[in-house]
Amino acid sequence: MSAKRTPGPWVYRRPLYPNTPGYEVNAVTNGVYKPYVADVRSIDATGADNSEANARLIAAAPDLLAALEAVLTIGGVDQSP
Repeated sequence: MSAKRTPGPWVYRRPLYPNTPGYEVNAVTNGVYKPYVADVRSIDATGADNSEANARLIAAAPDLLAALEAVLTIGGVDQSP
């Protein structure tokens, strides 16, 4: 695949600003957090929704893509555009 994308790994964490409901997803390079990949907000201040699960899923995207590419390669599927 030749699409441009932010390389992984991606991690999710609580925002650095206090009292901000939700999570941020960042790329990490050499232990340094890069700008946001995604900003996942809660619908309320308690975070009693799916925002953490959504942030975890987004953060897993580079690993999920790598797994899909491996399956396609093993299966002999042409990945060219």
